[in-house]
Amino acid sequence: MVDMENKSIGKVGLIEPIMVCGKSFGIKLLSSYDFLRCEVMYKNLVGKLTSQGFNKELCKQISEYACVVSMCFYNSNKERVFMDGFSALSGLTPTELKKIYNEYLFLHNKVIKFDEMTSGILKNIKDKYNN
Repeated sequence: MVDMENKSIGKVGLIEPIMVCGKSFGIKLLSSYDFLRCEVMYKNLVGKLTSQGFNKELCKQISEYACVVSMCFYNSNKERVFMDGFSALSGLTPTELKKIYNEYLFLHNKVIKFDEMTSGILKNIKDKYNN
């Protein structure tokens, strides 16, 4: 069996620096597997919060933020800061949680735009030299 834990051919190894409360952290792009784990974590967290009487619609949005943040937020030693969405909810203010989530979205969109731009450049070069 091949150990794929530390092998990446995509951009999942990319960590972008971020400042939160005057401290340096990193945001890491999530792998496809991370998104699957995040989905399970999200469902469990919404269930836990709604069973405590919290509004389901509010729980859905904040749980999504918390689960993504728990998966993408790293300290300077490249270790996840939060073990799950609940610990992210417990350890961050709503403003901090939303800021980190928005920074993740910004990084994600930046990578997508770069990939699209690169594809366009390569297509133009290919078209130029094939004609």
